[in-house]
Amino acid sequence: MPYIGNPISIGNLTQETFNGNATIYTLSYSVGSNASIAVYISGVHQVPTTDYSVSGTTLTFTSTTPAGTANISVTFLSLPISLPVPGDGTVTDAKITAMATTKLTGTVSDAQIAGMATSKLTGTIADSQIAAMTSSKLTGALPAISGAALTNLSDGGWQFVSSSTASSSATIEFTGFDAGFDYEIDMTNVTPATDTAVLKAELGVTGPTYRTANYSCSASAIFSNATSGSSGIVTAYIALIRGGLGSAADEKTGLTFTILNPNDASDTFFRGYGASHDSGTTLNTTNLGGFHAIAEAMTAIKIYMSSGNIATGVFNLYKRANA
Repeated sequence: MPYIGNPISIGNLTQETFNGNATIYTLSYSVGSNASIAVYISGVHQVPTTDYSVSGTTLTFTSTTPAGTANISVTFLSLPISLPVPGDGTVTDAKITAMATTKLTGTVSDAQIAGMATSKLTGTIADSQIAAMTSSKLTGALPAISGAALTNLSDGGWQFVSSSTASSSATIEFTGFDAGFDYEIDMTNVTPATDTAVLKAELGVTGPTYRTANYSCSASAIFSNATSGSSGIVTAYIALIRGGLGSAADEKTGLTFTILNPNDASDTFFRGYGASHDSGTTLNTTNLGGFHAIAEAMTAIKIYMSSGNIATGVFNLYKRANA
């Protein structure tokens, strides 16, 4: 249609033309709606939806266009923006701080993580993700690790569990024995408050309820005066040392006592060895062993003197997997 005035300027909008005498035309660009283009036939503006429709790159008129050469004009009012793709190795740490962990898939080689900032190494790494890590990446100092946290190790060694220090204590007790473990108690600097008291122990079931019968235990000793002796068979408790202990400042006792798989519904076996001073100057070395002859799970132990308190002593508990 003719008009009065200056020609219409469309700036940098993209245009293309088609020859008339057809109903369907293929556009060079995909568009989102009818309003995304302006269509003219021989300069006459066509009404969207009424005169034409568009879907993607397909322009469809409601009737066949008049024949002519380049008499169909299409102006693209909006086109999709094409974003550039970053080149390999051009994205820095600062630009990926908010990346979701779900985007971090696949395998990262040693060479690819050699220069990663430590500030990016956060969170928890599953065992399966570090199985193939080379030893060259394991550098620096490890943080302090509590021995009590090292459970279920597979090397069969003793693991520290807890410690108790006697100071005029009536008893020393350890409870909560786990199934599948042997237990060992290392006793050092043990002295009785009462001279010639005997060091004893009792095993206990859940509660704890300590057993005062059905033991079959014996402790034998070789004395520094070239004599020897035995406690005989003891049934009411575990005799940890043969004979009474001295209470003087220089009369000390040290002992290692092992309980084999106590939290198992079977007879509980035990053994031990150590050295002590009696109430004189005699030093004796003791070996002991035996079992509790009732099949039940033992979960605790109580250590005490036959009379009076335990004046001093350090008692360290260890455990190890028995399978």
